[in-house]
Amino acid sequence: MTEPGVPAWRRSFVSGRLVIGSGPNHQLELTNGVEPKHAVLFQGGRNNLVVAPAGGLVRVGGKKVWTDREVGPRDEIRIGAYTLYARVRMPEPIGAGAVVKIRDPAEQRLLDAIAGGDDASRLVYADWLEIRGDTLMAELLRVQHELATLDPDDPRFEPRSDRLRELAACTDLAWRARIARRTIEGCPQFELACPKAWEALTPTDREGVRHCGSCRKTVHYCASVEEARDHAASGRCIALDITSARYDEDLASPFDVRCRSCDVNIGPTLDTCPSCGLSQRLTMRGMLIR
Repeated sequence: MTEPGVPAWRRSFVSGRLVIGSGPNHQLELTNGVEPKHAVLFQGGRNNLVVAPAGGLVRVGGKKVWTDREVGPRDEIRIGAYTLYARVRMPEPIGAGAVVKIRDPAEQRLLDAIAGGDDASRLVYADWLEIRGDTLMAELLRVQHELATLDPDDPRFEPRSDRLRELAACTDLAWRARIARRTIEGCPQFELACPKAWEALTPTDREGVRHCGSCRKTVHYCASVEEARDHAASGRCIALDITSARYDEDLASPFDVRCRSCDVNIGPTLDTCPSCGLSQRLTMRGMLIR
C-alpha cells in the first residue's frame, strides 16, 4: 500500500472479507480522502479477490468501478489518496518434508526449550530474533506471552489477539507450528475439551505432528479448517493454526458435505462457502440438502 509522502507498507488479514473505510471498527482504517465505509475487498470464486464500492469512489487501473470488480495482484486499486495491491495467500498443509530453517545451534536450543514447555524461553528467543532483524517473529512471541497473562475479558485481549493473527499471517507456517499455543480439537476421548495444549505435546520426527500422552494419539497441526476437517473425518486430533478463519460448527460431522463449486469439505451448517464465496445451496453426494 502506498500513500503520498509515506513509505509503502504491507498488512496481512485473516478474514476473507475486508471492509475499508475511515470509520471505526473496520478491518482496514484509512483516513486520507476515504469515506466512513468506502469499499469492500472480498474473496471470490477460485480464490480470486473482488473489490466493490461501498460508499466511496474506487478506481482499478485508473478506471472507475461501479460494481463488483475482480482484481489480480498487479492491479492498482485507488481508494482516496491510497494505492493498494492485494493478493490471496492460501495456507499450505505442513507436509512430511516441511522443515524449519535453523540458523544457529542457539536457535535450536531455544526451540527445543519452548517445545519442552519452558515458557520463559519464548522471550529469550524473541530477543535473539530481534537482534538478527526478525522483528515480526520477535513481536509474535512477545504477543503470545502477553496474551497468556491476560484474562479474556480484559479490554486488551481482543486487539492483541487480532495483532497476533496479523503477525502469524506474515510468518512461516512450519515455524508457527513449532512455537504455537493452540488447543486440541476433535479428540473422541474427551466429551468436552482435551485438557492438553499443542505446546505441551511431545514433538515427533515429523513437522506439524505431535504425540499426546493422554489419549496416546498423534495430533496434527492444520493450516485451514478444510485440512482440519479431512483429519477429523479420519478420527484424528488436530490443532488449528491461528490464521485460519473459523465459523460455527466448522469441525462438526458429517464430513462429506462439499461446496458444489470448489469441492471444499466445509460442513453442514453454511449456506456460503468460506473458500470460494458461493452463496447457494450445498450438495451432499450430488444431492441438494438445503
